[in-house]
Amino acid sequence: MLMNPINYSSKIGKLLRGFHYVKEFKHGLVVNWLRLQLSKILFYYFKKLCINIQNKLSILEPFLNDKNAANVAINQILKEFNKGHNEDNRL
Repeated sequence: MLMNPINYSSKIGKLLRGFHYVKEFKHGLVVNWLRLQLSKILFYYFKKLCINIQNKLSILEPFLNDKNAANVAINQILKEFNKGHNEDNRL
């Protein structure tokens, strides 16, 4: 009679489960690394955008109410994401 190799009590099953967990762990590490890299890129872009907007806002400051560079930058980034998302959906 053949046993299921993924049976929790068998040594082969434990070994296969261990390989599966290692594979999932490595996959998680790659995904987390990619998320970290994308976060760094987005943060760098955000900082540059804030600096550019702050320079423009300092000139227009007497005409603006409650505007700061971070809020304007976030709104601009969200508009760009939505624009890209809408373009992708048209394909």
